[in-house]
Amino acid sequence: MKFAYDISIIIPCYNCSKFVDETMKSLREQTYDYNKMEILLINDGSKDNTLDVLKKYDDKNVIVIDKENEGVSKTRNLGIQKSHGKYLLFLDPDDYLSKNAIEDIIKFFDKHYDEIDMVTYPMILFYPNGRKKMHSRYKKDFDNSNHIYDLNDNYLLVQATINVCIKNNKEYAFDTNQFYSEDEQFNTKILMNKKKLGYVASAKYFYRQHASSITARKENFDFEGVYSFHDEYLRKYNNHPYVQSVVINNLRWRINEDCLYPYDLKKNKIDKYLESVTNRLSNIDFSLYKEYLKERMLLNLISLSRQKCVVKKNDDSYSLLCNDKVVIDEITSNNYIYSYELNNDKLKLYGRVDTALYYYDNVRLMAKFYYKDKQVIEREIPLSYTIDAFKYYEREYVLNLDLTRIKKISFYLLVNDERVKLNTLPEDWCSKNKVINKYNMKIKNGIKFKNKLLRKFTNRFVWSKNLNFYIINFLSFFMFKYYHKVVYFGDKDSLIYEMYRKDKDTNKIFISNAKGIKYKLLILSCQKVITNKKYKEVLPFGGMCEKYVQASRFIVEIVGE
Repeated sequence: MKFAYDISIIIPCYNCSKFVDETMKSLREQTYDYNKMEILLINDGSKDNTLDVLKKYDDKNVIVIDKENEGVSKTRNLGIQKSHGKYLLFLDPDDYLSKNAIEDIIKFFDKHYDEIDMVTYPMILFYPNGRKKMHSRYKKDFDNSNHIYDLNDNYLLVQATINVCIKNNKEYAFDTNQFYSEDEQFNTKILMNKKKLGYVASAKYFYRQHASSITARKENFDFEGVYSFHDEYLRKYNNHPYVQSVVINNLRWRINEDCLYPYDLKKNKIDKYLESVTNRLSNIDFSLYKEYLKERMLLNLISLSRQKCVVKKNDDSYSLLCNDKVVIDEITSNNYIYSYELNNDKLKLYGRVDTALYYYDNVRLMAKFYYKDKQVIEREIPLSYTIDAFKYYEREYVLNLDLTRIKKISFYLLVNDERVKLNTLPEDWCSKNKVINKYNMKIKNGIKFKNKLLRKFTNRFVWSKNLNFYIINFLSFFMFKYYHKVVYFGDKDSLIYEMYRKDKDTNKIFISNAKGIKYKLLILSCQKVITNKKYKEVLPFGGMCEKYVQASRFIVEIVGE
């Protein structure tokens, strides 16, 4: 079949007048012949002046289409039907391409035309503050060279995003009833034809991160109502490992972002809601993914699946088997302190113990209390679970402490009356992008030194050498100090950062996750923290600022045994 253009670039446009010029500039500056590219700018019923901006690009090879608002899937489908290029590339109007992208993709696709139906290329996330980083999938799962991946073997390479180029096949179409993960469904259907994926490492797709991004919103709708295609594909493709990976990848990010089920769902309805997730996961062979998933996530998914699993006692460790296959070679048990309340000298800790050992019936959490008067007392801490689906994965506890008496606490597990090591860790708050109740606790503000030489010394020497808290505490006297009460958790790229910046009247507090050679979690005073008088910004864990704050007032040491 003869095509009028080498490639058609389909750009669905909705209220994008601020960004489309940058997108078009990246296409005009391509190293590939601009006149051999067809660009379809489709205005999807924008309410701003997007259409006026698009009209100025109307040209022989640039087609501007105006239509009523119908959503991104119908808009892309219209682009597919109206296209005249040999290949189709999808581009959102607030994103852009590297200058060599079109040339390198076409060259690779032409060379391997009969082998593949789809080519992907690295996605680079870029933020309003100018920061750029490669999407984790391309950073860790793909090679640094152009490649063709056989998905029968490389089934972990899930292509869930639309940074793809495909052959111009008019039969390809997005499911207009799929208003969530429509890219994932579209890509999977095409890839399962030849089960091969082309990869062009030299091309780049720059993906804008901002608060209005669709993926940045977590709306309260029935998630399960839009994931029926997972079940359909598992049946259709006979539980192919790649389709299993699509399911796992989707659930993994939903769990990480705390949107596995709608926020407003009552606890007694959650188990019922998750039944379809459980049924879907019952088809997963978790032994295929034990090297791919962190143990914490693997346990979470296995618990949801309710597969038949057993713990096997080895010489000095435990392993987990599901359906007679080893899924975890050596089980680790982790104790997470995820929140706290401080009232004068009374400290209430909220914790959670994650371990596969719950597949045994007799698992007890024990705590050893070291008092300031030299007494040492051990007792059991009651564990409970709120959602039945996670009872083989996580159980929670609440612990009240009198800070006038307690000096240190250590935790361990008793499993069938045998002592088992328990790692005491901080919750991974930085991965959370939303405020949940009292869990909205983490942020530090910028540091400002009175002396530039001291700032240089601290940042380059003290931090790099990880010097002890006595020196850090001494240096903290050279800092500006202010008082705060409430804190948000997040990083500079999270939605919560914007919420924090707008919340001018709220004071801030802090909880830390200090790690040394031997792990220590320090619960700190909520009264003294270090901040910058003029600038407020969220810093990730591990920065020098945290070490100063940690040194400001030591209350109680919590360790694992």
